[in-house]
Amino acid sequence: MKDCDSKKECLGCDCRKKTIAAGAVFLVLVAAAIFLLVRQAQSQPFFGAEWKDFRENTLGISFAYPSSWNLVADYDHYAPGIFSAEMDNKKCAGAPGKCDSECIDLRILAAEKPLDGRGDGLVVQLYEDFMMVRDFSVSPLVAEIDSGSKKVFQVDHGGPTLALTGACAGPLYLFEAGDYFVYVFAGYGDSASGENDKIREIINSIRIGGA
Repeated sequence: MKDCDSKKECLGCDCRKKTIAAGAVFLVLVAAAIFLLVRQAQSQPFFGAEWKDFRENTLGISFAYPSSWNLVADYDHYAPGIFSAEMDNKKCAGAPGKCDSECIDLRILAAEKPLDGRGDGLVVQLYEDFMMVRDFSVSPLVAEIDSGSKKVFQVDHGGPTLALTGACAGPLYLFEAGDYFVYVFAGYGDSASGENDKIREIINSIRIGGA
């Protein structure tokens, strides 16, 4: 009888050991999953607290941008039918016409394609210039960059762009989304050129007209 009791006790010990071991394995797997999720979140700061979402209803445009940056958005400011957004990293407060070394600034212009050739003169001109870049992208100054589902053209010319300050050199990005076309003028100082990934993230996030 005692032998049987001893066997039962041993079996009970084995069960408890197996239960403890299974619980430990489960905790290890949970910890590994949490670690991977944290690493994934760190590799995608775009969706973190350091970024804000902007949405505008007239054209249905939205994009994300660093929460520490300045942003001024307007509609019809430059011409009827043009949405504009100007942003900078708050390090562009130098003298007029001077590009601060840590400055990053962007100017986004978006409008509906004037397919019938009608509309404001500036909208028509911008769209014609866009089509010229799109249709003659073999130029050594034009490069097609990978931007998810969008075909984005990057134009390098080495001079100041029409970005916010108009003093910093940088590329011009153009792309179309459904019935709309978008210009992104980028400018940055010598010490900020390594922040180009943030500009790409902003461009990747731009959605307009449901496209």
